[in-house]
Amino acid sequence: MYGGSNALDRQENSKVWSEGIYIIKNLLEPIVPHIAHEMSLELFRLKNLQNRIKVVDEVFKQDTIKYIVSVNGKKRGDYRCFGRVTKR
Repeated sequence: MYGGSNALDRQENSKVWSEGIYIIKNLLEPIVPHIAHEMSLELFRLKNLQNRIKVVDEVFKQDTIKYIVSVNGKKRGDYRCFGRVTKR
């Protein structure tokens, strides 16, 4: 059994514990979303879900796209398309 301790074990500040639980909840959300939602409801009254993150589309633009050529599920080659790529 692990007998070590650190400063967090001796922490009594509720804001530090709340932030730690918030981080753990965010890590669990993609794995068990229903449990994470219940944690948000019980611990934070869903206030942590009210702020939306602004998505900047510029970070998703690519200069190249790589197309993979496969036959019968095996990769036979690839083709890289350079230049400005637009949705169509």
